[in-house]
Amino acid sequence: MRRLPRALLLLRLALLVAEGAPEALVSAPRSLVWGPGLQAAVVLPVRYFYLQAVNSEGQNFTRAPPGQTPFKVVVKSLSPKELVRIHVPKPLDRNDGTFLMRYRMYETANEGLKIEVLYGDEHVAQSPYILKGPVYHEYCECPENPQAWQKTLSCPTKEPQITKDFASFPSINLQQMLNEVPKRFGDERGAVVHYTIVNNHIYRRSLGKYTDFKMFSDEILLSLTRKYKYQVNVDGTVAAYRYPYLMLGDSLVLKQDSPYYEHFYTALEPWKHYVPIKRNLGDLLEKVKWAKENDEEAKKIAKEGQLMARDLLQPHRLYCYYYQVLQKYAERQSSKPEVRDGMELVPQPEDSTAICQCHREKPSREEL
Repeated sequence: MRRLPRALLLLRLALLVAEGAPEALVSAPRSLVWGPGLQAAVVLPVRYFYLQAVNSEGQNFTRAPPGQTPFKVVVKSLSPKELVRIHVPKPLDRNDGTFLMRYRMYETANEGLKIEVLYGDEHVAQSPYILKGPVYHEYCECPENPQAWQKTLSCPTKEPQITKDFASFPSINLQQMLNEVPKRFGDERGAVVHYTIVNNHIYRRSLGKYTDFKMFSDEILLSLTRKYKYQVNVDGTVAAYRYPYLMLGDSLVLKQDSPYYEHFYTALEPWKHYVPIKRNLGDLLEKVKWAKENDEEAKKIAKEGQLMARDLLQPHRLYCYYYQVLQKYAERQSSKPEVRDGMELVPQPEDSTAICQCHREKPSREEL
């Protein structure tokens, strides 16, 4: 009988052991739960937090845990007498051992919330989490002091890209922009939406044909004006969206050198978060070949890029960024904003069935 080579014999033995070895089970107490959705004061359209599955040995799962037992979230009012409408979708598996947990409130929970995070019938980490009320829903108009709001969201004290972008504009002449911007960008092929925010009411007029993106800027501005008081005049246009989604995926990103950028690019480093390629794509095949020949390094870069994008592009971080942009813009205005001819009011959404009683002290209005 012909003997198998030693290397092949060892390989078959390893496969048999692996097939018979039970997979590590999820440890609900050791798993980790964190994020802004566990703080009562963080008001977002959709609240969210994260879960990292950990096994009984204390090791993080790097892919979906085995078995059919699902994680689930139960969110309800602390008071059985208080009926609060809350939508809780299924946890979003991010395919790396972590899950995104979300819930949306349609009414304010005056007494507070109880958030249960479960694996089967077992509580995960420090569950249940108690959020003492009032916990306001997104459409509740209940402004607070801007400094307190930024602290609650853990906004960074500095945004380098904002400082760099405004360095060339020590002063902003609103009347000059009103005259020049429509002429340069407001033709049929243009895409400009002119906003004015006065006494916390938003007004806008659309210039050009392709301005459907205003649904996104409307929502951001409406949300911010529900949270604090300010006055500002903003002209803007749409930014590219593709690159953030690529970064958030599981694949290695090959980024073309470009004079264009988005606000978070300054935090990204070539060969750490992405693989750079020339503007003319002359080295594209070379970089693809490198990635194929250096698979582990490519995977490491892809993971670093994904983790950085997840941190920089969290919803509450985007609100922080927009707030600081408006602050810088307002500081440089040479005159007060006005409601211009042709502008229409952008109304706040209404929900007559959602009771909202603001318990915060009304802040004095800031004129930015």
